[in-house]
Amino acid sequence: MNVVQERPSQQTATANAVNAVATATLAAPTASVGLRHHVTHVSFSFSAAVTGIQCTLKDGTTILMSWRVTNVPTIVTFASPIAMTPGNACSVEAGAGGVGITGEANIAGYTI
Repeated sequence: MNVVQERPSQQTATANAVNAVATATLAAPTASVGLRHHVTHVSFSFSAAVTGIQCTLKDGTTILMSWRVTNVPTIVTFASPIAMTPGNACSVEAGAGGVGITGEANIAGYTI
């Protein structure tokens, strides 16, 4: 069993897009073999009312978690950080909100 020591978020990424998928990405660690991202928080918001927009957390290209978001900001804090595959980028995506609607995605975490 992997036990992850809680640490403060040291990295963040944010993205926004109008009527398109907004993808916030923590690039793959390159400094040393075996480093991995640990995601502590993700959030999504939209500039206008939306219903059931899919938002996802990805480890590389693999979807780990998915949420259906409505017209309120959604903040997800993980009690135990989500450990990604060593060497992988990780991202959070907010689905396209519709014509003229800006979607925002945010991800925070640390790398060890």
